[in-house]
Amino acid sequence: MSVVAVKIYDKEIIMSADSIIIHGEADKTPIGKGKIFDVNHMIIGTSGYASEGVYLSLFAENHTPLDATERDFVEYMAEFADWKAKEYGAARAIENQYLIAYKGKCFYVS
Repeated sequence: MSVVAVKIYDKEIIMSADSIIIHGEADKTPIGKGKIFDVNHMIIGTSGYASEGVYLSLFAENHTPLDATERDFVEYMAEFADWKAKEYGAARAIENQYLIAYKGKCFYVS
């Protein structure tokens, strides 16, 4: 089970997560990137498959939503799903849960 939490203040957004990553019966606490990525003016917190979280962080390096609206995030995640299927042969479905902070707002994607 993963935990990602966010607190929105007037002038900042703070996100935190547990640090454990499980693969089969092995677990590890990573140093550096784990479940939260700060990329291209977005803070992305993820719970689920590590590979999909990494795919989204790579996608976000040169893609951003048009604006911080629900509609723009739906379109952004649909574009991401198409991209990860094309680039990596991964499932087109969004399999992870995300908290994405952008332009002073935070969106939950599931």
